[in-house]
Amino acid sequence: MINFALFGQPTRTGDKITIYLRVNCDSQKVRISTKISVPPKNWNQAAQSVVKGGDFDLAFYREKLTKIVNSVENIVRTANLEEWDLEQVQKEILKSLGKDPGASRTSGVLALYKEWATVGTATKKFPRASDRLTYNVFNEYIKGVDIPFGKVDYALYNDFMKFLRIKKKYKENSVGSHIRNLKAVMNEGLKRRLHNNLDFKNFNRPSEEITNINLTEKELQKLRNCKVKGLQEQVRDVFVLGCYVAQRHSDYSRLSYKNIKDGFVIIQQVKTDHKIKIPLHPIAKEILDKYNGQLPDIPIQVLNKNIKDVAYLAKIDDEVLIRETKAGQKSERYVKKWSLITSHVARKSGVTNALRAGVPIEDCMYLAGIKSLSTFKKYAGVTDDEYSARL
Repeated sequence: MINFALFGQPTRTGDKITIYLRVNCDSQKVRISTKISVPPKNWNQAAQSVVKGGDFDLAFYREKLTKIVNSVENIVRTANLEEWDLEQVQKEILKSLGKDPGASRTSGVLALYKEWATVGTATKKFPRASDRLTYNVFNEYIKGVDIPFGKVDYALYNDFMKFLRIKKKYKENSVGSHIRNLKAVMNEGLKRRLHNNLDFKNFNRPSEEITNINLTEKELQKLRNCKVKGLQEQVRDVFVLGCYVAQRHSDYSRLSYKNIKDGFVIIQQVKTDHKIKIPLHPIAKEILDKYNGQLPDIPIQVLNKNIKDVAYLAKIDDEVLIRETKAGQKSERYVKKWSLITSHVARKSGVTNALRAGVPIEDCMYLAGIKSLSTFKKYAGVTDDEYSARL
């Protein structure tokens, strides 16, 4: 079954929205530019329509889009009746838009990478800002010149690794993320039968263990007792609540009375769309009640900056040993714990403290909505000494 939708994509400068057609056919997806760009305030993504605002010529743009939509609807209707494949549909749409159908097929790795990072695919529906960053890095590496899928061989892999380590001076886990994303794009191309190059299957993704930062109950008590006001107080409260629900910032920052029923927190996780139901911790309830059931809206960047200041004032200043590899060089250094605290430490603290309290591993995994044991181990920061003492 083939269908389509309109969507807007901000231009590089951000002062315009370019309107695209996203055409779906089973597990495959392509996007086609309508060549129509409008100011951001004049595009409604949910309604897939231009809207009034300023001196915008609404009637003119609405007429242009209506003609395109009507034309594409006819093409899709015919395609479904005659069982065309996606490539044939794309060619017909390009013809109706006055474009060259010969350029309809994704030309190479970079073109598909851009689609993967900005629009998404059947298996990756919600691209993140980090995906666009990794696309930009690969684009920089190949100097903006697209290359055939067959060129992504072991030699390119080694050269790209040198670029990431030596030129970009990335840490080892960042290098691994870029390799992982390149493999994902190559795998998407393989599924679409755009190539038959399997070299990427042998690309190893470098990684190293990171220092697992979490806050103990004693340290959380220090945070709660710290005398702060205004924004710092709000940041502290939202962060501490996160430590007692063990969710991501995108989930714990939006909790309200609407998510509470019969003493349980019920929430649909933003990242995974996984629904969880967990007991409402008394401290989390106390914080919700403090704000009449609606937490202050604290953007993640604001929380990350200010929670360090609060932790510093709370004297969370244990020395933490950091071992890492950057630009191919291993290093060790000690830093103060407060300087490492971010929004995600709340989730790790919630999981780890539940484990410390004797909650079984499978229940801790359910608490955080983590399905993989290997992923859970990255969150659970219980030390060997603590395990030994418990045994």
